[in-house]
Amino acid sequence: QKASGAAVTILLKVMSDPGASAAARLKAAEVVLRHAKAASEMEDIQPRLAELERAPQPAKAETVRRTADARRSAPIAGHGAKFGRKKDEAIAALLTQRSVEEAAREAKIGTQTLYCWIRQPEFDADWREARRAAFGQASARLQQASNSAVTTLLNIMALPGTPAATKVRAADLALIHGKAAMEEDVGTRLSVLGYAAEVAQAVLHGDRRSFNEIARE
Repeated sequence: QKASGAAVTILLKVMSDPGASAAARLKAAEVVLRHAKAASEMEDIQPRLAELERAPQPAKAETVRRTADARRSAPIAGHGAKFGRKKDEAIAALLTQRSVEEAAREAKIGTQTLYCWIRQPEFDADWREARRAAFGQASARLQQASNSAVTTLLNIMALPGTPAATKVRAADLALIHGKAAMEEDVGTRLSVLGYAAEVAQAVLHGDRRSFNEIARE
């Protein structure tokens, strides 16, 4: 989001630069028009959402959300009890090897045994949790790298020697991810007010009805 202003400046410079290729100027104009439309749609959503936040609203989805959260967090009876210490080794192997067969060899258990374990709800739940944890670590690293990525985009846009087409691509990326951040913000604000994710998706895709009308569908 913070790079959006610089991105627009770069696009305008490329569009008006007689030294830039016709293809780069055309692409810059296309990017401006595309993001101008998206910005107009977002500007329409913001006052509607602000008005909704000022008015007290019942938390329609709160009960459903709490029930779902409780279901997800409920412990599974006998979780992991029947597999012994080999379970952790098998899950680690499944995360690092390319196939079940390779994972079984790595964990030093039979392939059919591992296939049988995978079909067990207790083992599958632990395997899913391990995958979520692994993705969470990658996600955390990506989030930590986001500021550096934005700085890279800004540097590429500002560097005098950067080809015009590359500057346009960097500016486009900055605006794409800035828009995505705004959409996430809208979704979070609606969630706090008790609306389901489907309401946010409908609004972001141009549904002009009131939030309550969409929620009643």
